[in-house]
Amino acid sequence: MFPPSSLPPFLPPALPPCTSLLPVLLHLLFLYPSSLVSSSFPHFPLSWTSPHNPCYHTDGRPRHCLSEFINAAYGVSVDAMHSREWALTLPLGRRFEITYISLQFCQQGEPSDPISISILKSMDFGRTWRPMQHYSSDCLREFSLPSQTAALTRHQETEPLCSDPRPLQKQRGGMVLAFSTLDGRCKCNGHASKCRRDDNGRAVCLCEHHTAGPDCDVCEDFYYDRPWHRATPSNPNPCIACECNGHSNKCRFSMEVFQQSGRKSGGVCQKCRHHTAGRHCQYCQNGYTRDHSKPLNHRRVCQPCQCHPLGAVGRWCNQTSGQCLCREGVAGLRCNRCAPGFKQGKSPLRPCVMHTCSEECVSYCQPSQHKVRMNLETYCLKDYVLKVHVKGMERSGPWWQFSISVQTVFRAGSTSRVRRGSQSLWVPDRDLSCGCPALHVGRTFLLIGAEEGERGWGPEERRLVADRSTLALQWREHWSPKLRGFRDTPPTQQPDPHTDYG
Repeated sequence: MFPPSSLPPFLPPALPPCTSLLPVLLHLLFLYPSSLVSSSFPHFPLSWTSPHNPCYHTDGRPRHCLSEFINAAYGVSVDAMHSREWALTLPLGRRFEITYISLQFCQQGEPSDPISISILKSMDFGRTWRPMQHYSSDCLREFSLPSQTAALTRHQETEPLCSDPRPLQKQRGGMVLAFSTLDGRCKCNGHASKCRRDDNGRAVCLCEHHTAGPDCDVCEDFYYDRPWHRATPSNPNPCIACECNGHSNKCRFSMEVFQQSGRKSGGVCQKCRHHTAGRHCQYCQNGYTRDHSKPLNHRRVCQPCQCHPLGAVGRWCNQTSGQCLCREGVAGLRCNRCAPGFKQGKSPLRPCVMHTCSEECVSYCQPSQHKVRMNLETYCLKDYVLKVHVKGMERSGPWWQFSISVQTVFRAGSTSRVRRGSQSLWVPDRDLSCGCPALHVGRTFLLIGAEEGERGWGPEERRLVADRSTLALQWREHWSPKLRGFRDTPPTQQPDPHTDYG
């Protein structure tokens, strides 16, 4: 701005304060003698004097901020054309919120001919123009507008007005012509407090809040967890970094994910490193399992599966537990030992084979595991009828603890705690050694038995127990409708057909 001692001889009325004007070009039309044109325009550089960054609170929290006022005409060449009238075009190169425009003439005193000036603005780099302000000694004749210096209605605040410059000409003692200053703010959408000239002389916002772009109108790379919004006094709307647990520095925004999260998070990590995968790089890739001794952001949180090349089916393992998918008769986290009731075989395709059933096991295992006929009465005498998937197993003293996923509960007692989802199933060592029940990791079974088994309590009270009285039949999908029919049939109605399981 000019110091008071060097104010130009005429300062047009300030633009309405409630109007946000964003021109990228200004165009002035003059109707006056050509001898009044001046080609010398004083300019002032960009400056700011804030003691701290106004885009943040003193405790570091982001807040809405406005860029400081600058002289947008500084160092900008003006294109002057003359035919019947003079036209001066000032390319601003970006959007500005204009506060006022100061113009000055070279000649002192009043001209002999009347003068009219129109200031037009363009938002599309000169393709179209809209009036911004008019000045004339005869507003009604030149612009069909009454002469007035201030908006009288809210509608007029957004419309161009026409003012008579002669009273101010006499007050300042001279005439007004070309750009002296053009004060305004860079349009930075509330995400910057400063503007600077780049190497090409264009004013650009110094963006904060992890925003980017000439107007701070996009989020900078990796800060795509929420969609971009302009800052407001009530909400600074900073761009938020994606959560990739330190395994990626690249992400994208997904509106679908954002909507599914309740409009809280939409960032999707890309190119996860360190053998991780998932939206947040929070899982391990196939062939790797989580090392729970390390934090999730550790470079070695995912370790290769240690599956035995003969005992396991492939090199895949559970990403959480590390349990490998074992062949029939093979057990252990790494599938590196024979399961109870099996012994080491000679074929690499069948590393463990079943022991020849002794007469003791045949008489011990009741009922027979080969073929079972069940009707509604037998079904109702059982405590539970479940469809389960066996995920893992480990020894615990005289018991084996199986990790199972209960997929369907066809029947459970009124006081039963059996529910769908992950549970533990306890099997006595002797029963499992004789193959009753015959459970294998990685397979799905129909489990039919008493909740506490014939031995009563398990290692802990009210645990799900399977023993020699329990049936464990490898699942067949065609059983599902028949079992659902049993479940939905009232106890007083017993169907005649029998269902064979085997």
